[in-house]
Amino acid sequence: MLDILKIKFKGLNLLLKLLALFYILEFSFIVLKVFDNANTIFLFTQLIFVPIFGILVLCLFYDLFATKSSTFLYTFYRGKAYKVYLLCLGLYMMPLLMLCVLISICYEPFNSLAAFFLLSSQVLLFSTLSLIIFILLSDMSITISLFILYISAEVATFGENNYLYHMFYMDLHQMVSFSNVSSTLVLNLIIGLLGYKVFKSIVA
Repeated sequence: MLDILKIKFKGLNLLLKLLALFYILEFSFIVLKVFDNANTIFLFTQLIFVPIFGILVLCLFYDLFATKSSTFLYTFYRGKAYKVYLLCLGLYMMPLLMLCVLISICYEPFNSLAAFFLLSSQVLLFSTLSLIIFILLSDMSITISLFILYISAEVATFGENNYLYHMFYMDLHQMVSFSNVSSTLVLNLIIGLLGYKVFKSIVA
């Protein structure tokens, strides 16, 4: 499994460098207090790092679902694809935990645990739905375009469109806490876990 990741990460070099750049920018924004409000920096965190992981897993499994060698790769990946996904998810969430803790240190009061669990549920939901849509369509550009449209609509309406599911926390006034994000967190987690089960059943 680690050999698969090593090969994959070589092909994702540019995306990983971009991710590192965003982390450096985020840490700088937090430490320098570029934003006056903790919720503003947290909204920035959601809108950047949640979609990036979705794109990362699409690139990670691109050859498994959208190339002529998919049939052969199914035998190679059998029993490993969902483990690769979980390992990547765990590695991806570690620096996000540090970001949440840093926000809570620089901006008080800010519940870093509530923010981290919400981010985890968003990353899980966004990435599993990305993979399922990609498996159904076998087209990465359409999958990414759909999610760009979704995020654009969410930002444009600031999460007030009644026809969209609101996975992001966009309230700039109510500080992030379990009482404020619990309903979104639980729904994200339920849908994300269902999405993961579907993905696992496909690649198992």
